[in-house]
Amino acid sequence: MSISNASDAAEPAVNAGGAIDIHSHYLAPSLREVTMKALAGFMTGAQGPIRIPDSIKNWSPTWLVETMDQVGIRTTVSHATWRPPMYDMDAAARKSITRATNEFGAKMKQDHPGRIDFFGFLPMPDVDATLAEIAYCLDELKAPGVTVMSSYGPKWWGHADFMPILEELNRRRAVVFCHPHTGSCCSNLMPGYVPDGILGLIEFPYDTGRAVTGLLMTGALAKYPDIRWIFCHGGGPVPALAGRLRIHVEGEASTPERLATIAPKGVDYELQKLYYETADGASAPTMAALLAYVPPTQVLFGSDSPYMQHADNIHMLQDRKLKPEVWKAITQDN
Repeated sequence: MSISNASDAAEPAVNAGGAIDIHSHYLAPSLREVTMKALAGFMTGAQGPIRIPDSIKNWSPTWLVETMDQVGIRTTVSHATWRPPMYDMDAAARKSITRATNEFGAKMKQDHPGRIDFFGFLPMPDVDATLAEIAYCLDELKAPGVTVMSSYGPKWWGHADFMPILEELNRRRAVVFCHPHTGSCCSNLMPGYVPDGILGLIEFPYDTGRAVTGLLMTGALAKYPDIRWIFCHGGGPVPALAGRLRIHVEGEASTPERLATIAPKGVDYELQKLYYETADGASAPTMAALLAYVPPTQVLFGSDSPYMQHADNIHMLQDRKLKPEVWKAITQDN
């Protein structure tokens, strides 16, 4: 998630040509109050508060479909995320909020068939409750996948505590959308002169990099190969740092035993099988790095609506002048 400073004026005339948007957010009633409080804090810094756009304050499923129609998006798969993380929340309350949020997502899907779908929302870091909610979302609510955050407190994906969840997701061949936030390590790093909102814009992609690194370096990507991971914002630093990771893992200091555990088919194999979406990540430098490292088959279209405007992300991707077959792959086929 990032916050657009653009006004809420009508979006420019663009057309996504029937795109599937893999990254939008829904604001369920069960999370709306805490989300708004978190955004108010996120958007305040040395320069004072920034206005929360009406697109966020007035979000509704009807608004979402209307804005999709304005720009030619056929279907969106929407997410709920923990804002703020609320690690200290009572376990029963966390489970209750999670269930209410997922049922709201299922109702959206029922009310707008073919237009809105949703990824299951999980009561992490409670492992047992998360395993139960995965079953409920995928088996009962028929969600096409689940959303996880890049980290939970001092733990990123690859931590031993989370391995039972990865094992279950792998067994199910699940689609897992990994959404970043500012890691607990790195909040309030530059107090007084860099607003938290701007710092978050930097820390979100960095935390994606930490999550991917955790999965790689613990061997989780190789051990659980049937999870279909999607990472936000063009993968953050992953394309730029892939070579450094490869040199470290496969270089002279490595051993055959270590390589067999971490990446038996090589670092590039593990990172290039992941999916990466384009929300806030289709600028010329980001897309150049991403498409230089992964084939177009691994790239998906995302908008980050309502935190960013649909049209802004469509414009950014259109400006890349992609070949028609690559455009269609990214926006629909993949």
